[in-house]
Amino acid sequence: MRPVLPISLATAGLLLAGCGQPAPPEVTFYSWGQSIVADPQLYCQPEFNECQQDRKAAARLRVPAGEPLQISVPAEVADAPWVAVFRYRKPDGKRGPESRTPLFEAGSRHAYTLRPPGGGDQLTEVQIHRVVGLQPPARPGGDMQFVSDATWALRTE
Repeated sequence: MRPVLPISLATAGLLLAGCGQPAPPEVTFYSWGQSIVADPQLYCQPEFNECQQDRKAAARLRVPAGEPLQISVPAEVADAPWVAVFRYRKPDGKRGPESRTPLFEAGSRHAYTLRPPGGGDQLTEVQIHRVVGLQPPARPGGDMQFVSDATWALRTE
């Protein structure tokens, strides 16, 4: 299942958040003694009545080949179902397929250690998606897709 933004929201347009709103939650990534806090690339208020979008908000962190990445999410994320979608590069330089963690149930997990699939694989990008529902497949026989109202991204070096 691939996280997506609902078509109705995309066609309706995204609204900038008004003044007086609390700051959106941040996600923390940690690897090799360094951590970075990521602002959301997309963050919607309940019922999608206001959304903020910043595609340039991806954080950057060094994650060596074969090494895990620790992810820490605040209550605003952990109190809903969430999932990490990731890509990696194999030791031969080829890009691995898009993969994802299990869907974590609401309230069940505030942190997760993401390990690359193979010993020499290197994580290249990770997206955290707060899940609010499911969308039918785009084509017959396709997979159901996650509907996300908030995403955080990390690009590795």
